[in-house]
Amino acid sequence: MQLTRNLWKSYTETIHAFSATELSRPGLSAATVTFLKGCGLPADCEPCLAFEKFVDNKYISTVNEVLGTSDKELDNYLMIGTNGSGAPVCIDLARKNEIVYLDHDQHFERVFINASIVHFAQCLVGYQDFLAAENGGRKFTDTEMQQLKSLLRKADRRALDNGSFWNAELEYLEWERGNA
Repeated sequence: MQLTRNLWKSYTETIHAFSATELSRPGLSAATVTFLKGCGLPADCEPCLAFEKFVDNKYISTVNEVLGTSDKELDNYLMIGTNGSGAPVCIDLARKNEIVYLDHDQHFERVFINASIVHFAQCLVGYQDFLAAENGGRKFTDTEMQQLKSLLRKADRRALDNGSFWNAELEYLEWERGNA
């Protein structure tokens, strides 16, 4: 996969890229900075994710800065978007820039998404391609689901761990297919 701004072009028109100044927060890895400057993030994409440039005082913002809270723990999370329930999607500065969401219905419980922003992009692209194959309402086959799971595991070996974002998303897709 070529990591350029064109990465998202077939999925969306609006891409949020960050400047070097916006990314000059302590704790951001060089790989994270390079990706967010060069590729950015799509304004929105499946599975029900929306990305924004949450920038306050010239820098990418922490969850506390965006939500106006003062929980010291939330200063470790830089907010890059939200999921379908409005929970913050973040870069976890305390855990090597892992991508997580904070379940606001569970007192901001941390839910693992991917080990890095690059792993996250690889999983998002694979997921978008999987959904594109279903276009027109065709249900996916068991083989196609296994191929998606394999792709996600190849991109990030922890992507399908119990309790992870991707594991829950695929369980939902399988449930939806069986109950549609």
